Amino acid sequence: MPVSSVWRWVPSQTQVLTTSSVLMLVVACRRDRETPPTDGALPTETEDAALWAARDAAWQNVLWAMDDELYEQVPSIAVAVVLDGQTTYAEAVGVREWDTNKPADVDTIYRWASVAKMHTAAAVLLHASDGDLDLHDPIRDLVPEFRLEAGYSANEITLHHLLSHQSGLPDRLDWRCEETLEQWFEVDWRPPALAPPGAFYNYSNSGFNLAGRALERLTGTPFTTLVQEEVLQPSGMVDATYLADDVPPRRATVGTRWRNDEPVLYPLQDYDCPTSRPAAWLHGTVGDLAATAELHLAAGADLLTPEQVQAMADQADTGWRSDGSSRVGYGQFTHQYKGVQIVAHDGRVAGFVSRWAVVPSHGFGVVVVANAEWADVEKVRDVALDSFLGLHQLEQDPVTTTDPSTWEIYAGTYYDPYLWGTVRVEWTGSGLQLELPDWKQSTSLIQSDGHAFWFQWDDGTWYSVRFVFTDGEPQARWFVERGGVAERTSILRGAAERPPPTISPRAMQELRSRARHEGPDGGITGPPQPR
Repeated sequence: MPVSSVWRWVPSQTQVLTTSSVLMLVVACRRDRETPPTDGALPTETEDAALWAARDAAWQNVLWAMDDELYEQVPSIAVAVVLDGQTTYAEAVGVREWDTNKPADVDTIYRWASVAKMHTAAAVLLHASDGDLDLHDPIRDLVPEFRLEAGYSANEITLHHLLSHQSGLPDRLDWRCEETLEQWFEVDWRPPALAPPGAFYNYSNSGFNLAGRALERLTGTPFTTLVQEEVLQPSGMVDATYLADDVPPRRATVGTRWRNDEPVLYPLQDYDCPTSRPAAWLHGTVGDLAATAELHLAAGADLLTPEQVQAMADQADTGWRSDGSSRVGYGQFTHQYKGVQIVAHDGRVAGFVSRWAVVPSHGFGVVVVANAEWADVEKVRDVALDSFLGLHQLEQDPVTTTDPSTWEIYAGTYYDPYLWGTVRVEWTGSGLQLELPDWKQSTSLIQSDGHAFWFQWDDGTWYSVRFVFTDGEPQARWFVERGGVAERTSILRGAAERPPPTISPRAMQELRSRARHEGPDGGITGPPQPR
């Protein structure tokens, strides 16, 4: 039967899984099935039974995928599925803390990481619609103390640029979690602008944290209080909170990062970061995160307008797909998956990973969270998409590769003062060789799609990079990677000898840890697959 809009979680099955270290209690839940009032014809009992049999079979595939990923280094995974715009299935498997017998369930609270960006964007859009701010006004109208170290003017950067990752600001890697947003942006941080604002997309946590500070200056209200009252509570995210100290210990997860085959644990209360709350430091249950999917699928419901929901999903081309199908919005991304358009965001922060995706054309959504960085939550998400939407037999969308004999357009020397330092790209006639002298690295570039490539560090870390052109230029102008942007030196002004990058070794280590698992949309991925 169709499900009603009034629901409660009810146990439907219990399993006990044994691993080498723990017994894991698995509690599966799904929504009560009641027939809502309707003016249209109800499906027949046979049709209704067939529909739910197919859905239950799809959900079983998701359960198996969760079990496959639940191994000794992954304490727990939680998943919720939204059907016809309403949360219908949810389950948590595993334990809240590694090497304990504390079972996870659908009321367990996880750190969502970068999925939090969409809630920051929603708060900004609400104030824009009220006329309190203009997305295209300079950010310094709200945060006049913000300055750039050199290069482009801070007056050119707008909230539109910040929310769509087009500001040109570097993704600050040396987070100082003891600071406030005010201290970070108005006193301590004077970043270089890596490119003109609006020139191209490049992911930046810093941009969202600056947007959060702008909201504070606009309203005189702490960021956490503002978003809690204006976005989270009205959306039905009853347990969502930015404040780790507000999470009851009996419901809190402990993040897990493995280092040299030993677990490094990240309790929510012991590892907080006020300077990154607008970008990544939001906590909640898998049901809370599914409520964000319901909001999007309802075209904003009573909180946002349909136009604002569309603005969150699509603003500019990311440049990662040659066909233009990879798009960035305000806090979300839109791309193709096996011929179906999905709106999504992924997240990872020390000890936690997350996936959030909706398919508006099908009224479908899926969210996945885990308290282990190495959990392959993308696989679980993809199984849900394949099983519920009938995409099992379809191949991934094709990519575009070009003849290596044409790759001379990428060759040259580039320079990034922040991260990479000097970057040399040599065209061999049959491929591209990358030299990073400041980091003592030499490797090949492997084409992934169009102007996008992969390269591998000597410790096995994979990085995704792309070359960006400006109109009318026959050669690439920028070498763009998630953490930094290098510009062709023949265009740069100044001395021929350029200093090493300013990034600290600690920050570089964090980037290397993250880049191994983070793709161009802020999501977690593995190395390139052979074609």
